[in-house]
Amino acid sequence: MKIKKCALFDFDKTISDRDSLLGFLLFSEGKLGTLLKLLRVTPYVFAYVLKILPNKVIKKKLFQVFFSDWSVEEFQRHSREYSQRCIPKIIRDDALRRIFWHKKKGDRVIVVSATFKEYLQHWCKSYNLELIATEVHFDLASSSSTTPQDKSKDQSIGKSFTINNCYGPEKVSRIKEYLGEREVGENYFYAYGDSDGDREMLEFADEGYYRRFS
Repeated sequence: MKIKKCALFDFDKTISDRDSLLGFLLFSEGKLGTLLKLLRVTPYVFAYVLKILPNKVIKKKLFQVFFSDWSVEEFQRHSREYSQRCIPKIIRDDALRRIFWHKKKGDRVIVVSATFKEYLQHWCKSYNLELIATEVHFDLASSSSTTPQDKSKDQSIGKSFTINNCYGPEKVSRIKEYLGEREVGENYFYAYGDSDGDREMLEFADEGYYRRFS
């Protein structure tokens, strides 16, 4: 059986040189608006630091505070604009070289990130990279008079969404779900990460690289 090689890359501070989610919030609200809204989630952040609340709860609260009054279409359009205008400016040259190194060898390259798929997918598509990331699922109320596309334009996000968080052990679960158990067993994995949220993915890989590319 021929072993297929697969490279798993975290995004924030591994491929990028900074936290892309904070950049997305600043892009969305500006410095003052971001500061004021972040103050509203400060108690939740402290609870997370003290390990009282999990990462996914903080992320959902953050999303609700910043985007609950946006329409789904507005959020998706804004995500695309942020990806096109800002993401290329924060990509690390050494990370991109490593990605190209893997692609030249014929390896499968998958970005596995805890940040939002809605804006990462556009950048990944430009380099033909696969993506597993935190997803926001919008629960738009059904209506016989409008199509799903019409509802996404008119309806605010509100509280009707769920966060499928891709962090910590969930990264490994999502990798296995994405590839399938049989294909996982046929792959040789490289993994690159920079934080505690990548620990399980690095341990899962045959070769794990923490804050380095070789």
